[in-house]
Amino acid sequence: MNDYKRNIAIKLRIIDIISSEYKKDNENNTSFITLNDGRNISRVNIIGTIINISEEEQAHFTIDDGTGEIKIIPFNEVEKIKDLNIGEIVLIIGKIREFGEIYITPEIIKKINNKKWVELRKLELEYKTTEESNKKEILN
Repeated sequence: MNDYKRNIAIKLRIIDIISSEYKKDNENNTSFITLNDGRNISRVNIIGTIINISEEEQAHFTIDDGTGEIKIIPFNEVEKIKDLNIGEIVLIIGKIREFGEIYITPEIIKKINNKKWVELRKLELEYKTTEESNKKEILN
């Protein structure tokens, strides 16, 4: 029986991803970012607006969530981005990678048509940030 266990895709803001330290564990063939609270994150769940689509040799697109921008690079899967348009909101679940800059290799790309999901995500992340700040105050 296979004991492989997939890491949970953590809901984050783009600023949390791009401002974190990227690390690669060659022994276990894993890569991850380390957040300020010490957690190691290898898979993320983010929502953002497509601000750029590139169909160069390595097709990719860039999303922005209001806190920052990050490239989404679906290696060898150009089909995943051919139906996307600038200005659309997408949910991305994927692995964090780095080559000169931190980017995401998507496992799931889903268009978000109802903007209420974006509002909900912002509230979830604000609540999480407030909750973490309160815990720090209590511990200090």
